[in-house]
Amino acid sequence: MKVINKVQLIFLVVIAVILSSCSDDDTVNDLGTTDLKLHFHPHVNGEDFAINETYSMNGNEVSFSRVQFYVSNIELTKEDGSLVKFDGNTSEKEDDLFLQVTAGNMMYDLGEVEIGTYKSINFEIGVDTVINSTIEPTAWPTDHPLSADNPNHYYWSWNTGYIFAALEGTVNGEPFTYHIGTNDLITPTGNIDLNEATINGDNGEIMIGYNVAKFFNDIDLSIEGNRSSHTMGTKPLALKVAGNIKSSFSTM
Repeated sequence: MKVINKVQLIFLVVIAVILSSCSDDDTVNDLGTTDLKLHFHPHVNGEDFAINETYSMNGNEVSFSRVQFYVSNIELTKEDGSLVKFDGNTSEKEDDLFLQVTAGNMMYDLGEVEIGTYKSINFEIGVDTVINSTIEPTAWPTDHPLSADNPNHYYWSWNTGYIFAALEGTVNGEPFTYHIGTNDLITPTGNIDLNEATINGDNGEIMIGYNVAKFFNDIDLSIEGNRSSHTMGTKPLALKVAGNIKSSFSTM
């Protein structure tokens, strides 16, 4: 029988460690990263939505001249349950990702994410309460969604806060205006199921539909008193619309 000496034993141990390391490396799913876009797609009960088109909603003829809302605190849940937060890798809220979604623009850059499978997405309709209370539009860079230089930015200077959602148009030929805001009306969507979406170099996009018809569920816009809300003074209407917007999102 051949006796293994100490030097040979050390050599065999080193080889075993190297082989084990190689085997472990083979099991790592290091697929890299890709740029991810979030596609917000407006529709009316499945029919593509367009500004200034007329739709039958809740028995009324409704046309929108403006549909927009702010989105913040975006999170993706990966297949293993871990979260991907778009917070600029800092603890400062001003480094977080903010979007202003308008019906005329569907595609929004989220940045770089790991290639893989994602279970759900959640976000908030509105501007993070810390930002909303402390930073005015003039303090942001020109190209920032919250900047005063953004042609679509909406802000109550007299109330110090962003208008989280702006919905304007006509119902049966009469104008309506809904401006939803204030910190207590920032609205989380909860987890929106992505049906195990695979994000890779060929598919760096998540599509989320929002049903504009749902914004005014249980609100009869033909009634004059229901055709205007600037949140303050008409809080019950603002609360209902905020909840309706939250429930309008789904994957497409």
